[in-house]
Amino acid sequence: MNTDRRPDGTFLPKLTADQEMIIGVQEGLKVDLKSLCTGLLNTPHWSQVHDELAAFLGKAGKRIHIELPRGHLKSHIVTQSWVIQQIIKNPDIRVLIVNAVEGNSAKMMRWIRSHLTEPGPLTKLYGKFETDTWSQEELIIRQRKKNLVAPTVMAA
Repeated sequence: MNTDRRPDGTFLPKLTADQEMIIGVQEGLKVDLKSLCTGLLNTPHWSQVHDELAAFLGKAGKRIHIELPRGHLKSHIVTQSWVIQQIIKNPDIRVLIVNAVEGNSAKMMRWIRSHLTEPGPLTKLYGKFETDTWSQEELIIRQRKKNLVAPTVMAA
């Protein structure tokens, strides 16, 4: 029988090559923003400035400030795609989306929600995200492990 022993002494069936590949892709997308954006999230283009932005986001703290000219995909890459990456990396994360222009945070929230809604490549890789808290203003993902007051993502 193909099994692996867990640290607690119980046995777990060995994974097939396809299962191992899926796990590899899942783990890779947690650290490779470019692959997530260009492979799954339909980012229109990716250039060196986006490589630098992804590197900055990879080592930035909790509070960041980014300035790039209009049309450099700041909202698409940071507010939308990077937030999705953080959600798949840490299902217990809480994100507040705020924008100076009325309605923009709601648009960004709709984009995030649409990519986490079935059917799509993210749900094929990570399973269904939707829960009873799934609206235009806030959402809580199914993968969440902790019982937290704040939603996974909220638009204000």
